[in-house]
Amino acid sequence: MLLQTRRAAIATAIPFATWFKAYGQPSFVRSDAYSPAGIAMLAKYATGVAKMRITAETDATSWMFQWYTHAVRPDRGIAAELARVYPVPSPKKALAQDMWNTCQAHGFSVTPPQKEEYFLPWHRMFVYFFERIVRKACADPTFSLPYWNYSAPGANHGRIPPAFRAAGTLFEAKRRPWVNTGQPIDRISAINPAPNGTLNLSVLSEPSYNPGPARRGFCETLDRGLHGNVHVEVGGPTNMGSVPWAAEDPVFWMHHCNIDRLWASWNRNGGNNPVDAAFKNQKFIFADENGNKVSMAISDVLSISPLHYSYAKLEPAPAGFHPTAAGAAPASAPSPTHRLVSLNATGAESKSAVKLVDNKPENYFSARIKNLPSARRMYLSLSGLSAKAQPGVIYGVYLNLPTNGAATGRDSYRVGHLSFFDAGGHEGHAGGSSSKKQVFDITDVARYVTKGGVKIEEPVVSLIPLGAPEAGAEAVVGEITILEQ
Repeated sequence: MLLQTRRAAIATAIPFATWFKAYGQPSFVRSDAYSPAGIAMLAKYATGVAKMRITAETDATSWMFQWYTHAVRPDRGIAAELARVYPVPSPKKALAQDMWNTCQAHGFSVTPPQKEEYFLPWHRMFVYFFERIVRKACADPTFSLPYWNYSAPGANHGRIPPAFRAAGTLFEAKRRPWVNTGQPIDRISAINPAPNGTLNLSVLSEPSYNPGPARRGFCETLDRGLHGNVHVEVGGPTNMGSVPWAAEDPVFWMHHCNIDRLWASWNRNGGNNPVDAAFKNQKFIFADENGNKVSMAISDVLSISPLHYSYAKLEPAPAGFHPTAAGAAPASAPSPTHRLVSLNATGAESKSAVKLVDNKPENYFSARIKNLPSARRMYLSLSGLSAKAQPGVIYGVYLNLPTNGAATGRDSYRVGHLSFFDAGGHEGHAGGSSSKKQVFDITDVARYVTKGGVKIEEPVVSLIPLGAPEAGAEAVVGEITILEQ
C-alpha cells in the first residue's frame, strides 16, 4: 500500500523544473561556519530552528517532519508515528507517507530500492529544501546554510562551531561530552587531543563516482569514510552517532552542507558523475517552504550552479588526481589473493590472519608485494559489516601490528579507519547489516611490514576501537579480502 501511495504521489507532485520557474531563488553563497559570514548565518539559523520546533508536527516545515524525512525514530517506528501524528487520512499524511524514511542509502526506504549511488544527490535535495524552509522560518531572505569544515587544518580542526556549544537552540546534550566543550571530535583518546586521521580528505583522490573492481568510488568512499566518521565522532547513541536519530541534531545540516561541498569540489576538479539514464531519471519527493510537494530527479541536482547556490571555498584537486572518463566501463574484478570469513570486532584488539586463497609461494603476501608491478596497487576490503547496535566508536585498521606495540608507534601499521555508522540494527534495516564495504589501499603499509626481506605468508589484520564500544554492539566484519589492481 505504501509503495502505491508513493508512486501516486510522484505522479501528482510538481516537477522540479516547473516548480523552479515559479518559485526559484536568487543566488546564494554558503559560507564557512567559522567565518564572519557563517557566524552571522548561524544566528539566523538558530532563529529558524526555534520556529520550526514550535511548528505543528503535521506540517512539512516542522523540525520533526524534516528529521523524519531522513529517518523516523526507531523506538516508535514509522507506522506508529504516522498513526499518532495523522490519525485520519489527509493530504499532509499522504505527504509524510511519501517522504518519511527516504534517506539514501542507509537501509530505510524500499521505494525506490536503496542504492549507494543515490547517497549524494538525495542529501543535496534534502539540504536544498531544508535551507529554503529555514530561510522562511527565520524571516530573512538572505539566509544560507553555513558548512562545517571539520577537515580544515589549524586551531579549528575538528571542533564543532561555538554556536553549537553554547546553551540555546543549537545545543544538543546528547553529543559526546568533549564535543560540546570544543575539543576536536577526532582526538586520539580521552586524554590526547591530537587528530587521529579520520577527517582527512583522501576521498578527493577517488577517480570515479561509482565503485570499480577494487576501489569503492567517490560516493561510497565519502559515505563510508569521512561522512560516517563525523557522525560517529560527534556521537551519541540517540543522536548523530545513529542513523535514525542523526537529523534531530542541528549540526547534522552543517555536516551535510560540507559533504555536498566536497561533492561540488570533486566535480570542479574533474570528477565525473554517472551518465546512465536510470540514475539520472530517479525521482524523490520533497516539500518546499510552503508545503508544496515537489518531484525532483537526480538530473536536476548534478550541478549546483543551476540551483543558484555556491560555496565560499571549494577544495583543490589532490596531486596526481586522474578522474575516470564519464561513462567509462569498469574493469573486470580481480580475484582475491587472501580471504577471511568473519572477524568479530570485540575487545581492545581483534585480529586474525587473512588466509591464502591459493597456497603457492608466489602468492605469499610478501611475494605479492615484492613483485607488484609499479602500475598496480594492493587493497584490503572489509565487507558485510553488521552490529546489533551502533558501536559508537571508530576502529583503527592495522596490518601486522606488533604484539604489545606502543599506541604511539601504531601509525606505520595503520591502513585506515572503519565505521559501523549504518550497520547497527534499526527499523527497516534487517539484521543490522550493511552491504557496503570499506576498502583501503595498503600498498605502502605492506611494503613497510615486509621491508628487509621479511617473509609473510598470511598478513594479520587488527581492529582496535578508538574508545569503548557501546555495550551489546557485537560488531562483525563478514569478510576480509586482499586484492590487486
